[in-house]
Amino acid sequence: TIPATTAPPQPVTTEPIPTTPAQQNISIKIFGGNVAQGTLSPEGVLLENIVAVSNDGDIILAFPAGLLMATDDGDPIAVVDVTIFDGAVPTSAGQAVIGHIYSLTGYDVSGHATNFKSDHTFYLSLPYSPSLLPDGAKSVYAAYFDPSSGKWEQLPTHDNGQTNRGHIQAELTHFSLFAVMADTQQVTPLPAAAFEIGNPVVQPSPAEVNKPVTISAVVTNTGNANGEFVVRALIPGLLDSSQLVVLAPGASQELSFTVIPRAAGNYTVDINGRQANLVVSEKSVATGGIRAYIHAHLDSYIGFSIVVLLALMLTGSIMLGARKSANPS
Repeated sequence: TIPATTAPPQPVTTEPIPTTPAQQNISIKIFGGNVAQGTLSPEGVLLENIVAVSNDGDIILAFPAGLLMATDDGDPIAVVDVTIFDGAVPTSAGQAVIGHIYSLTGYDVSGHATNFKSDHTFYLSLPYSPSLLPDGAKSVYAAYFDPSSGKWEQLPTHDNGQTNRGHIQAELTHFSLFAVMADTQQVTPLPAAAFEIGNPVVQPSPAEVNKPVTISAVVTNTGNANGEFVVRALIPGLLDSSQLVVLAPGASQELSFTVIPRAAGNYTVDINGRQANLVVSEKSVATGGIRAYIHAHLDSYIGFSIVVLLALMLTGSIMLGARKSANPS
C-alpha cells in the first residue's frame, strides 16, 4: 500500500485591523488661563461652536463649528492663546492704537507655534476706553498688523466706527497681532475767507451837536479765498447802519459811516465788536465867537425885527389918524 500523504500546514495570515484616528481636543487660552475647550475631528475640523471669554469679560474669541483648524502642514491645532503684545509696532500717519496690542497664536500638539489661515471667519471682540481716544478721532476700528507691508490693515467690524461703545467685534481669518485703532487723519480745510476789523476812528473828536461825524474802520480779508462780509456800525440812539464788503485774500478796505448827533453826551461806537468813544459837546458863544452866535440865531432875530417894525408902523398910522381928527383944518 502506498502511505497517504498530507499537505504541510499553511501559515495563517491575518489582515491588520484598521485603526480609526482619534479625535483631538483644542484648548482656548486668554492671558495664559484655559477658558474654553472643544473637539476637532481627525482632519482638524471643529465639531462644535467654541466661545471663549476672558475672566474679566473684556475679550471674547468665538470659533464656529465646521471651521478647519489645522496648521499649514495639515496638523490639527491643539492650543489657541491670546496674550498682550509688549513689543513696538509702527503705525501710519492718521492712526493711533487705543489700549493694548493683542497677539493671537496657535500651537500644534508638539507645542510649536504655527501659522493659521482659514477660508471662513471667526470672531474677536476687543475692549477700549473712549476716554483714551485722541482729540479729533473720527472713528474706531479693529485692525491687524501685516508684517509683509509693515502696516496696520483694517478689519471688517460690526460697530460702524462708533467711538463710544467701549468694545469692538471684528471678523478674522488668520492669527496675527490685533488692536483697536482710531482714525485721526486730519482733513485739509477748504479755502475760506476770514475777516479782521481795525479799531474805529471818530472824526472830528470831540464832535459838536448838529454837525456831521464820520466813523471809519479798515476791514481786511486774512483768509485764503474771496469772501463777503457785513460790517455793522452801531451807536445806540444815533446810528445803526450796515455795509457789505467783498474782498480778495489779503485785501483791505476802509468803510465810513456818517452820523449827525442831536444832543451832547458820551456815546459808544461799535463796529462788529470793535469799540470807540464819541464825545459830543454843545458849542458855546464864548468859544464860537459872536459871529457864530449871531449866525446860529439869525432867523429868530430877523423874525423879531419884522414884528417890531410892523408894530411901530401900525402905531405910527394910528397916531397920525388921531392927529388929523383933532385938527380937521
